[in-house]
Amino acid sequence: MSEKKKHEPKLTNTERHERFVETAKAVEASEDIMDFERAFDKVVYVKMQRSLSKKTNQSSS
Repeated sequence: MSEKKKHEPKLTNTERHERFVETAKAVEASEDIMDFERAFDKVVYVKMQRSLSKKTNQSSS
């Protein structure tokens, strides 16, 4: 039989926040809200384009 892996305890909100901030600093994330908005718009635009093309392909079948 295989041994079960020990379950690691869930992070508290404070620990999760600290890890998030550390990661953001490590990747040199921008604190400018406009940088976030531009990145977000790119992701949303791509997702919308993909879903529209899927609907078009399904309609023509």
